[in-house]
Amino acid sequence: FTIIWTIFSLGNSSDSFIFLRAYDLDAQLALVPLAYAGFNIVYALCAIPLGSLSDEIGRLPILVASLILFGAIYTGWSQATQTWQTAVLFLLYGLYYGGTEGVARAFVADLLPAGRRGSALGWFTALTGIATLPANLLAAYFWNSQGRSAPFVFGAAMAFAAGALLVLCYPWMRRAKAVA
Repeated sequence: FTIIWTIFSLGNSSDSFIFLRAYDLDAQLALVPLAYAGFNIVYALCAIPLGSLSDEIGRLPILVASLILFGAIYTGWSQATQTWQTAVLFLLYGLYYGGTEGVARAFVADLLPAGRRGSALGWFTALTGIATLPANLLAAYFWNSQGRSAPFVFGAAMAFAAGALLVLCYPWMRRAKAVA
């Protein structure tokens, strides 16, 4: 799971690129912080219900749906042409965050016996954090060489790939837990 999430993290560049893209869409500079505030409100309102839902139906459906949503949001950023789309994309981005931040860590904990969870969460956090630098370097490279939509196309591709890998590898992850 950590490897799959690290692959996703390579396409999940800094939110600064979202701010630059919003500004590129001629969003009034004063409205961008409001859109970001909307993101935070949606995230705060959705995190607990989505975490509870993952307790009931399992983490996998929430994580896969969130990765698909991320891919759709980044596809939206790559294709956006209107200022109003900035607000919609920020709000949807809050929903994605609500479905992944706590749920991904809970998924890691679910995959391992109690005595190995701390080190597993450490590796998960370390590897996905380390992926931040190359993710931002790649996004900057794509932005400058391929155009302003390119980092978002790449990010969407990484999210869709991670979602597919998660579904494909989940049976193996469950068997590996049973053996551990």
